[in-house]
Amino acid sequence: FDLPKEHHARTPADIERFYAASTLSPDARRIAARIWSEVSRAEAAVHGMDLSEVHFHEIGRRANIYAVGMIAELFVKAGVERFVVSPIPLADNEVECAHGTVPYPAPALAAML
Repeated sequence: FDLPKEHHARTPADIERFYAASTLSPDARRIAARIWSEVSRAEAAVHGMDLSEVHFHEIGRRANIYAVGMIAELFVKAGVERFVVSPIPLADNEVECAHGTVPYPAPALAAML
């Protein structure tokens, strides 16, 4: 499906409302909520703000919100209880985002790693 280009600063509460209105299973909603909770804590830490002040720019696009929810539902449907991944390849680079030019990995990602 095709989603319109958008630039909204969405909050964790906004994302919760997307999932509450969705047809995701309760288990998938819990998994998705845990994922966004981790991202929210990392964002709050790197910006030195309270969790209630966190907002997402690029990662808060509907396509990303839907992707996290669909991945969570896939894990539930497939009965995945644990998964193992190889180390994430990192680069010493920069990316352009709503906050301007930031290092890659972005500070919140680096905090989660």
